[in-house]
Amino acid sequence: MSRIHHPHIVMMLGACPNNTSIVYEYMSNRNLGQHLSRKSGAPPLPWYVRFRICFEVASALLFLHSLPEKISHGDLSLKNIFLDQSFISKIGNVGIAKLFNRLSNIGNVEPLPSIDHESDARAFGIAMLRILTGLAADRVVGLVGEALDNGQFDDILDVSAGEWPLVEAMELACLSLELVEWRVRNQGDWMEKMMETLEKIRASVDERMASENQLSPQPPRGSEQSVPSYFLCPITQVLFYLPMN
Repeated sequence: MSRIHHPHIVMMLGACPNNTSIVYEYMSNRNLGQHLSRKSGAPPLPWYVRFRICFEVASALLFLHSLPEKISHGDLSLKNIFLDQSFISKIGNVGIAKLFNRLSNIGNVEPLPSIDHESDARAFGIAMLRILTGLAADRVVGLVGEALDNGQFDDILDVSAGEWPLVEAMELACLSLELVEWRVRNQGDWMEKMMETLEKIRASVDERMASENQLSPQPPRGSEQSVPSYFLCPITQVLFYLPMN
């Protein structure tokens, strides 16, 4: 895992076998769950930052699922989506569930449920619904579906995020429900289709932001420029993956 680098995946720096600890890069703005719950006193995240976070997390999942040795996150939730000092999001604890399952075959460790890409799709769908509404995970799917059916979707959006663009928010909610209900299970390229939808939403949001002359804590497309040069192939200038030996 320490050989996997992506601008929206928390970097693993090392491990300490003596006390069974893993060391990650420091994420100064904690996890997304703390911001949405407001229990930590963190300020609310504006709607345009929330749209950007959805796209960033999706890009990280697509990267993991596209590796030569495909990796499922296995425990994607708001507590595992972290924010750095510029409110750029990164997913953490990647592959930890798989590690525990491996350890269960060696020692006295209780195995976790089977992990696959379908579980990541459902978890990501729920995470996006919570980003839109601020509701708890065990209620959000039913309440959003009911609000859409009754034409009351705008009433369920998290008002602390500001004035949401309703069309884009509804598109994101519908995509999230498709992932939760796994309606895309017969589409082999569902990740690409998901990214196409998110790219369309992000482009629309960028256009609205430009027209309203608003600025987010970090430009929606600025995070890619912060990738260290040694993470990029010197020829293609794309992120590369260092295979495990």
